[in-house]
Amino acid sequence: MFYLSKILNKSLTEERCFLSTHEITCYEFINCNFEINNKYFIVEKINIYTNLKINFDYFGDLIDMIHEINNKNLEINNNKKVLIDHFGVNFGKIVHFGHLRTLIYGNLIKKLYKYIGIDVKSDTHFGDGNIHIYKYIKYFKNNNYDLNILNKFNINDLNDVYIKVRNSEKNNYNCEDVINISKNINKIGTYEFNIRQKIKDTSLDYINNILKKFHISFDFMYTESKYYSLCNFLINFGIENNLFKYDNYNRLITNNNIVLTNSIGEFLYAFIDIATIIERKLMNISKIIYIVDKRQSLHFKLIFDFIENLFKIDLVHIKYGYIYNSKNQIISSRNEVNVDILNLIQHYESLGYKINHIIFAIYLYEIKHRMQSDYLFLENIFYEILNEAKILYEKISHIEDIIFKKENKKNILSNIEKNILTKLVQLYESIHICIENNILDRFCFIVNEFKLLMLKLDIDNISLIFSQHFMKTIKLFNFIFLSN
Repeated sequence: MFYLSKILNKSLTEERCFLSTHEITCYEFINCNFEINNKYFIVEKINIYTNLKINFDYFGDLIDMIHEINNKNLEINNNKKVLIDHFGVNFGKIVHFGHLRTLIYGNLIKKLYKYIGIDVKSDTHFGDGNIHIYKYIKYFKNNNYDLNILNKFNINDLNDVYIKVRNSEKNNYNCEDVINISKNINKIGTYEFNIRQKIKDTSLDYINNILKKFHISFDFMYTESKYYSLCNFLINFGIENNLFKYDNYNRLITNNNIVLTNSIGEFLYAFIDIATIIERKLMNISKIIYIVDKRQSLHFKLIFDFIENLFKIDLVHIKYGYIYNSKNQIISSRNEVNVDILNLIQHYESLGYKINHIIFAIYLYEIKHRMQSDYLFLENIFYEILNEAKILYEKISHIEDIIFKKENKKNILSNIEKNILTKLVQLYESIHICIENNILDRFCFIVNEFKLLMLKLDIDNISLIFSQHFMKTIKLFNFIFLSN
């Protein structure tokens, strides 16, 4: 383990040494001559094992040591600027549990970077691309929708239209459709312009409402159309420098065969992604982390390969698994059976649950299933976790009160108290592992184990020393899950 190896001045790997309950077991004991007098651990040699138990008399010093080591190892990253790209949704679509994974994991990673002092920003791009919006406009025009009727549409109405046009071959558009719509879409006051504005306004109100409930804010919030002018510039630049060419279908492609435009010249997602990376390079961003589902792995591999031949920038795709609905379909905007996040939140608010408990439960539900695994969303399971989240939230909130209870004279740590504190030490340790390996699985595993231990804790009979140690250690957990 990273911090343990630094404290003991030994090179221990995650596979060789792990922290389990309130002791650490090292299997390669022969070559590990630990400092027996190290004040942070009590060393026990039993047959072929060397067990290191945390010395809770120096628990506070151990946490301080971890922070000190953390800071020293981050000095080399002081000039590093990290940008996390996540949660991009298309206008006119609901935010469902499929979108939630990118929202939650992106925010978790941002908070981990922020907690250890690295300069980190978050970025999201909303889909307002011409192809996407044209489908709405054509549908409304073909069905003679009056603007007064459209002004009454909410996000669910727009999402229903999206499903219809997405799944219907009758609404395919051609070059003539695009040209006719393009003539008016940027003219203020036209039918086409007003439809696009309605979709944008309704979508942003809905999205901002969700972000507010999650206490999540983005440093940069742009639409895809912001990059059209840069894409236009890059076309000539790319062709002149033999980076781009047109294929036999009149599509613009890169020299490693990434398709940038369709045959009628509309910009595709890949072109927008390349343009954003170039812009971020100009912003002196040194690392970009994309939180996108595993279906996009090939897409990002091709883009990263293309960029690597242009300039140096650290590009990472952190992929996550799928969530299935009650019909065993992958939750996506094109399916009718989905879990609308805002409706879910509002439903439990109407039942009297506090918003903080609901949001905490959503985090715990997602973390329970880990990042790269697929899972089936079941509302009855969510309901159980919601009640666990309520108990856990209130326990954490009230432990501080124990410190000031004069009648609390118990000063001996129970086994479950030791296990909880050790789990929090693991949480601190996992930050380095997560950031170094660009994956949150270990962090999620520890949080879930911490939750299970806390649910067993008798809050009325905890020791004074536990409450003191707990409040010193819980800062990280509070910062990530319970703070605004």
